[in-house]
Amino acid sequence: MFVDYTSIAGILEEYFEKFEISRKLIQAKPRSRDVDLILIRKSIRRIFSLDPHFEIIGIMDLVKEGEMGEAEERAYREFKAMEFEAQPSPIFGKPKFRPTVILSYLSRRLGLQPSNALIREFESDKEFNRLFRKVRPIRLRVELESIPQHLDLEIVGEELSTVLREAVVDYYNKPERLRFYINSSFIISSPLVGRAFRNAFKLVLASGRILRSFVRAYGYGRE
Repeated sequence: MFVDYTSIAGILEEYFEKFEISRKLIQAKPRSRDVDLILIRKSIRRIFSLDPHFEIIGIMDLVKEGEMGEAEERAYREFKAMEFEAQPSPIFGKPKFRPTVILSYLSRRLGLQPSNALIREFESDKEFNRLFRKVRPIRLRVELESIPQHLDLEIVGEELSTVLREAVVDYYNKPERLRFYINSSFIISSPLVGRAFRNAFKLVLASGRILRSFVRAYGYGRE
């Protein structure tokens, strides 16, 4: 099955305020304010499937670079303990939650105690769970930026190299900004490509809605 960026943009155009297509990805400003920016790209991770493998990434900026003070750094470290990834269970596709690779590493290295506070919000949200079971993503991650901007987030895989481990620890101690990524990785195995992409896109927006509501309680994010 062949799916190109132009056809994907056509499927999702009604959800975009504006968008740009490049050789590597689609970058879009969504009409919804649940996330600030959307990136759509073919996944660089290898999986055992001949079907197309894509990622939809929602970006939420809470504090920009140059605006981080001590309070914002404390908030970063508190939110960091809450990040997670979810994978579908074999039966019914119900999301199974666990800490991200980076949070697990920080827990071992620094004694950071993972928190289920954000996971509980996702577990109890009916729309999120309905869409998750429909999409059955390979993995959905909700995580803070963990390495400096000049490094590529996607080189963080299932394991962390020695260089990245130090970069992650340094960033945890002195974060540059407060930015969340919602990354949904999924396979298009159905001939109903339009429906598959719309559901995957709605899953990211639903995740952004939950996250946006959650961080407002801490005084972050727009009303």
